[in-house]
Amino acid sequence: MAITAPAAALCGIDEALTALVAEWDGALVGVVRGAVSGSGSGAASMDVRSMSDAGLVRVNDAIASARRSLATVHARVAAELAERSTTVGEENIAKTQGFASVERLIAHSTGDGFSAASRLVSVGRATAPRASFTGEVLPARYPHIAAALDAGTISIDAA
Repeated sequence: MAITAPAAALCGIDEALTALVAEWDGALVGVVRGAVSGSGSGAASMDVRSMSDAGLVRVNDAIASARRSLATVHARVAAELAERSTTVGEENIAKTQGFASVERLIAHSTGDGFSAASRLVSVGRATAPRASFTGEVLPARYPHIAAALDAGTISIDAA
């Protein structure tokens, strides 16, 4: 498989979060920076109430984009966790972490149910590059879906 810079996979997430911060700041109407903003969900509620209608829509779009970027990387991680959890013994990541399956491990981490974790693993496996018996890198089983996920145009549920 091709080696990439460690942070290369996270560039889309970084860009999406940067855009979210910019949209959030731009959506606030009549708020002196630092006067309302803070940390925690209470501060977010105060900020949201101070946003213009158009700003609120832009923030919603930016959040959706960031979620898609995070979910795409998470699907890749889930697929690799699943791959490393198919062995027996000490090499099985899920078992060494105290879980009966990789889906249980992921569900525990995310707070989602088993079915959401299973979907994440399935999409990750279906859209990850494969290796032939000779070690040659093969395209994903569903390259068009993989490309759409990477572009951030579809969600894991839509995949």
